[in-house]
This record gives sequence, C-alpha cells and structure tokens, in this order.
Amino acid sequence: MKYIEETEIKRIVHEIETMRVGAMTHPRTPICLILDYSGSMNSYKKEADLILDKIAYHMQGVGHRYFTLIIILIYNSECHVAYFGDLTHFDAKAFIASLPKECYGQTPLARSVDMTDEYLNWINEACNKSGQICTIPFYFIVTDALTTESPEEYKRILTRLSSDIMYNRKIIIECVLTQNKDALDFGGYKVSIDSEDRQKVIENCMKALRYASSTEADVKNGVFSTITKPPKSNRKAYSEYLSSILASNMMFFFSQFND
Repeated sequence: MKYIEETEIKRIVHEIETMRVGAMTHPRTPICLILDYSGSMNSYKKEADLILDKIAYHMQGVGHRYFTLIIILIYNSECHVAYFGDLTHFDAKAFIASLPKECYGQTPLARSVDMTDEYLNWINEACNKSGQICTIPFYFIVTDALTTESPEEYKRILTRLSSDIMYNRKIIIECVLTQNKDALDFGGYKVSIDSEDRQKVIENCMKALRYASSTEADVKNGVFSTITKPPKSNRKAYSEYLSSILASNMMFFFSQFND
C-alpha cells in the first residue's frame, strides 16, 4: 500500500485553489472516508471494501458536482492518507486490490478524525480562495468502534462530531457493528456492517447519497423547504443553502430507502 505524500496533497489543493471559477462552475462536495483496518476489523474487511466499491459505483455518475475523495486508512496502529483527489479518477477495484490482505494493529480513531478534518479545512480554504462553492462533506467512519485511545481522546472526538452534526457541518455515516451501534454516538446515519442484510443496507445508503447529490432542488418533504435561495454571487450564503439542501435530501432519501 503506497500512501499519499503531503507534497502531493498540497499540489492537488493548489489546483483547487487556482482553478478558474465562474457562474456555471459546479459546487464541490468532499467525501471523507475513515477506513479502519485494525486487527479487530479482520472479519469485516469484505464489508469495508464493499463500501468503497459502492461509493465509486454510485457517485462517479453524479453530474453537476465536483467530488473530492479523502480516504484515511487505519492500519498497523497508524493512520495515513491512502487516497486524496478527484472521485472521477478513483479506481475502486485497483485501490481495494492494493489494500493490506489482512487487518492488523490498534485503532487510533481520534487521530484519524483530526487528520481528516485538517485536510477538509485545506479544501475549504482552497475553495474560498478560488471562489468555488464548497458544501458540507459526506463523512464515513467505517469501524468496529473498538478504539485503543484514552477515554478523554475518544470523548473529545465524540463531542466534536456531535457538534458538527448539530450545526450542519458534516453528514456523518457511521458504518459500525450492530453490537456497537451506540459506540459512535454522534447522531449520524447508522449502517450495520454485520447485519444479515448488510449488502442491501450498504447499497441503500449509497443510493441515498447519489439521489441527495443529484439535485440542488429541495425534496418535496424536506425539512429545509422554507429556506430562501440566495443569489450565487453571495458565495457564503449560497454554500450554506446548498449544504442545507444536501442534508435535507440525505435525510429524506435515507429514510425512503431504509423504510
């Protein structure tokens, strides 16, 4: 497994920062994925790989939006950037083939969240400089939630991610074991990677992402249906508007596919 060097990440961020942006430029939506390949996840490696494959399958066909994919891999008690770039260039099958054959090590979950959030900030700052609209991210955490960090560190990330959901800063999808479904108590969407119908559950989650991302219009029963659409010239307000619509659509379609 070859990890992405920080110099390469900075080069990609610089491309976003210096891209030509006009009234017809599509918004950018980051997709972040913290992939736990620690030893205790060995029995669920296939499910973790399936999530990667389904993200690519469903989201690469979505138009009118740029997706920046960030994958942080937890392996051998460390966390590293395994992918950083445009989703259209992501070859899921080749990437999965390059991953370690067996899961190993401990779970520095808090450290991986810190790393992911740092790179998210880089993308947001780059969009601010270029003038591109950047929405809140889809934020996957694929883990059995058996972190080996201190309770204080774990509580710190729980508090931060719960706040991110409350203030509409992230759309968090918690891909966890059924027995540990309350371990990541952020209030995000739950996807059980050990349930009998786990393949269907994962598929339905990705469908919800695709449908939520495929339109800038509010869904009929969306919780943000009364929000006023600001002009695109007000970049900050328009970004918040699109983020609200994205969150509203995700809520609607996730419930539709999982009823």
